[in-house]
Amino acid sequence: MVGRPKKEYPPLFEPLYINIEDRREELLEIIPVLCPECRSAVVGPCGTHKRKGRRVQYYQCKNPACLFNKTHNTARQFALTTSGGVKEVLDCMLGKMTKEIMKGKISQSAIAEKYGVSDALICYLRSKIEKTISDLQGLKNLVVELTNDTAVAADETFIRINGVPFYIIMFTGYTTHKILGIKVSKTRNEKDIREVFEEANRNIKLPIKIVTADAWGATQTMSKNLMRNITLVIHKHKKPYDKAVIWHIDYEKKKRITTKIGVKTDFFKKWGKKEYFYLVNEDDLSVSISKKRGRPKGVKNGQGKQRKNPKPKMKRRRKGLFKVFDRGKRGYAKIDLFHKTLKLAKDVLPAVAAAIRETQDLFWHKSISNNLAENINSVIETRVHLTGPKTPEVLEQRLRAYIIYRNNPEILGITIVPHLFSPKILFNEWNNSGIKRLFQLNENWGKKNQTDMSVN
Repeated sequence: MVGRPKKEYPPLFEPLYINIEDRREELLEIIPVLCPECRSAVVGPCGTHKRKGRRVQYYQCKNPACLFNKTHNTARQFALTTSGGVKEVLDCMLGKMTKEIMKGKISQSAIAEKYGVSDALICYLRSKIEKTISDLQGLKNLVVELTNDTAVAADETFIRINGVPFYIIMFTGYTTHKILGIKVSKTRNEKDIREVFEEANRNIKLPIKIVTADAWGATQTMSKNLMRNITLVIHKHKKPYDKAVIWHIDYEKKKRITTKIGVKTDFFKKWGKKEYFYLVNEDDLSVSISKKRGRPKGVKNGQGKQRKNPKPKMKRRRKGLFKVFDRGKRGYAKIDLFHKTLKLAKDVLPAVAAAIRETQDLFWHKSISNNLAENINSVIETRVHLTGPKTPEVLEQRLRAYIIYRNNPEILGITIVPHLFSPKILFNEWNNSGIKRLFQLNENWGKKNQTDMSVN
C-alpha cells in the first residue's frame, strides 16, 4: 500500500518592510520565517488576511513537536511581523530597555527618546518590571541568599512627596555592599531604625556585630536597647570631620557596660604612634520600685517641704557625644601599615582592645567615616525616578524593586516581562543598534537548520 507522499517545507525568506511617513515603506532586511512559539523554520503559507485596507500573507507552523499544538486544535498562524525572528529581536530590545530602566543611569525621558517611544510607555514598563519582580520573589526579600555581612552602615536621606518630607532609612552591608534593610517613614525615631535593623539582621547569616552611623541620637538609643553585645562606630556629621567615637556595648548580669573610645578619623590610615581616649559607663538595668502615686499624707500645697536654693537654669544643649576626648583616660596604639599590625598596651581594657580590633578590619588604610551609606543614598536619589502616584507606599515599592535588582542583577535574566512591541520600533533603532546583526544571526540559524524541513 502506497502512503501519502511526503510534503517538503523548504525554509522561507521574506522581506520585512516598515511603514514610514507619507505611506512609504522602508526595507529593513530579508529574514527567515520562523514560528513564534517553537522558533522552527518548518512553516508554510496559510492564505492572506485583511489588515488596514490591504491583504497580508499569513503562515502556519508545520512542526508536529510545537508546544502550541498541545493546547490548541489548530497549528499556530502568524504574519511576518509577528514571526519568531521579529519576536526574538523585539524581546532582545525589551531586555535592553528593562536593564536601562532599572539601572537608572539615564533619565526615563532619555530612554524614551533613544528608542523612539513615549515617556508613558517607559513608566508602564517600569511598573511591569516591578510587578514581575514582586510576583517572582516578593518585595520583602531584598536578597536571594543570605549574605556574609557582619558589619552594616546606617544612614537616612529624605525626599519630599507633595511637599511633605519622608525619610528613607537604609542599612548597607560592608562585605557585599548590598542594601539589607529599608523603610520609608515620616519619622526616623528609635522604632523606625530598629525595624530596618531587624530586617537587615534577617538577611545575613550571622548576627550583626558592628554598626556605623552618623551622630543621630535614634541610632545610638537603638544600639543601647538591643540588649546584646554590639559595636557602634559614630562619626561627626558636620565639619570638621576629624573625630570619631567607638562604642563597645557589653552586658554583665543586670548592668550595661558601654566603653566609649575617642579616636581621630585617620587612626588606621597613617603610620606611627596614635593616641585614643576611653571612658566606661555603667547603667543599672534592674527594675526600680516605683513610688506611690500622689503626695504624702499631710502635705498640701508644698507644706513641710524643704525648699532648696534654686539653681540657675542651664541652657539646653546637645549631650556631649565627644566628651570622651576631655574626660576620658589616654591610651596609645602603634600602627604598622606595612605589616598590617596594631599593638596595644598589655594592661589595656579587653573591651577597648576588642572594639579597636573590630573596627580595624573595616577601616584599615581608610578614614573612619560612613561613606558607604552616603554613597548608596546618592545613588538612590539620582537613579530612582518617582513617577506615577506620589505616595510613600509607591515610593517604597519602587525602591525595593530597584534594590532587589541592584542586589541581584541576574534576576532580570530569569524574569520575563510580558510586552509586545510594534515592529515600527525597529525602524527607530535600525541605524544605531545591533538589530541588523541579529537579523543576520537569524538568517544563519535558518540556514543551519535545513536538515529537518519536511514532515508527512
